Amino acid sequence: MLDRVDRVRNEEASLVNKVVNLRWVYSLNAGGRKQRMSVFVVVGNSAGKVGFGIGKAKDTSSAIKKAIIKARQRMVRFSMKQNRTVHHDIVSKYCSSKATIRYASPGSGIKCSNSARLFIEALGMKDLVIKSHGSSHPINLIKAISKGLSMISSPHQIAKRRGVEFNRVIGRTSTDNVI
Repeated sequence: MLDRVDRVRNEEASLVNKVVNLRWVYSLNAGGRKQRMSVFVVVGNSAGKVGFGIGKAKDTSSAIKKAIIKARQRMVRFSMKQNRTVHHDIVSKYCSSKATIRYASPGSGIKCSNSARLFIEALGMKDLVIKSHGSSHPINLIKAISKGLSMISSPHQIAKRRGVEFNRVIGRTSTDNVI
């Protein structure tokens, strides 16, 4: 039991927390305007697992704490190719934000907007190109990217879904050298 608790504490200590968006939110009451802070946070382990959350509170630090708690609860693991990029290109849409996620060759780096970069760095990808179309609102853009990454399938998943051998999916014949 203690080993499990220690492991969970180590995982939480190794998580990367990044604030993507800070904004003031106002609500009108009979007594006047009520001012609150809204914070959008991305939390990841830099190894394929990431989550995001929104926290609202009267002060910034409380809002950040709430957002981090929500993001940790909603962490999702994404499939990565060679722990650096995606398996194939994909286009995804969330509300009015549209994101084109493209495979990148080794050493090319992350080419995308600042809010998308924070999400991808928390995820742990190193080579990726993301082009955003339409609304560039950071929350909707990250939700579009997350939706797109969840639709990406690895060659093993495709082979299993089709009911064929893995080598046939990647175009390798049985006579090719396996490295």
